[in-house]
Amino acid sequence: MPMSRLSLVFPLVALVGCTGGAVLSDGETDSDPFAAYDGADLRITEPGSGDLLLIEEAHTFTAEVRGADGVVMPYDDIAWSSSADAAWLPTGATFLDETLAPGMHDITAEASLPNGDRVAHTIGGVRLQSKWAGTYAGLFSSAVHTQYQNTPITVTCSGAATMVVDLLGETATGGADCVLALNGFDVPASYVFDLVNDDGALTGTAELDLMLTTVPYEATGSIDPETFELTLAFGGEIPVIGTTDGSVAADRVSLDVE
Repeated sequence: MPMSRLSLVFPLVALVGCTGGAVLSDGETDSDPFAAYDGADLRITEPGSGDLLLIEEAHTFTAEVRGADGVVMPYDDIAWSSSADAAWLPTGATFLDETLAPGMHDITAEASLPNGDRVAHTIGGVRLQSKWAGTYAGLFSSAVHTQYQNTPITVTCSGAATMVVDLLGETATGGADCVLALNGFDVPASYVFDLVNDDGALTGTAELDLMLTTVPYEATGSIDPETFELTLAFGGEIPVIGTTDGSVAADRVSLDVE
């Protein structure tokens, strides 16, 4: 029997009249299941560039994959790395971490998306160090107690002192210089500080270099955890000359550690 006009047209209508892609033999379409990732990007939202992270605390790291419309997409396969700690290679969209090494970091998060795109974001200048760390500068004063023709004499001098607390907050080192007017002569005096910091309590030595004599003195002090003011006191005997005492009062002027 000859085929009707309707039977010839119907298959063509069935093929081109559907939306969402061509109809396959099993009823599925050829639409791209990963098209939602087209134009997506990745952004680190925590921490931020230039943030200070303290080694005494754990820190949250978070990154988001955002679609072309700016909407956050659930995606956890994100790899992290640091410019200053090759061993730090965590994964995930968000995590709590306390293993990143102290130092200055550029932090990168990367992801390979299901559509084949690779996205990444880097933040710079993230500083990880002790809450005590930094450079301290302030005033130094010292006095030498001696005698001249059986008359007690006290000679004082003052100047600037600089101290550096290391990244881990464990040591404080630095120095100070001044000039003593001793028996009619200007005598340079220098102190070298070598201290241990135990949660703000300072102990160690202040070594005096005076008239070719080097003498270490016991030194004690503290760093205020709120104001970060460093105070130090020291003193003892100077062979042949007499005794000395001194003090330092310095503020943290920079987070930099040289």
